Amino acid sequence: MKKKERFDYPRINELGLTIIINNPNAIPGINFKEILKKLGEEKYKIFSDMFGCQTVGENGAYIYDVEAVLEKMASGKLTGTQKYWD
Repeated sequence: MKKKERFDYPRINELGLTIIINNPNAIPGINFKEILKKLGEEKYKIFSDMFGCQTVGENGAYIYDVEAVLEKMASGKLTGTQKYWD
C-alpha cells in the first residue's frame, strides 16, 4: 500500500490531527478525543452530527471519512465518502 503523503489530507493536516496506524493492516484512523480537543465542543458537535455512523476501525475513525466531514464543514462541499453510502 502506498504511504499517504501529508497533502492527501489537507483538512486533517490543517488541524494538526494525528493519523493513527497502530495496526498497519487496518485503515488509518483519527482519535475522536483528539478531534474534540482540536475543534472545541461547539464545532465537535457539528462534526459529530455530520460524521453520523461513518466507519470506525481498529485505528479510529476512518481517515477519509474524517477528511470528508472536515472539508464539508470548512467549504460546504461534499467530497469522497460523503457523496455515497458506504
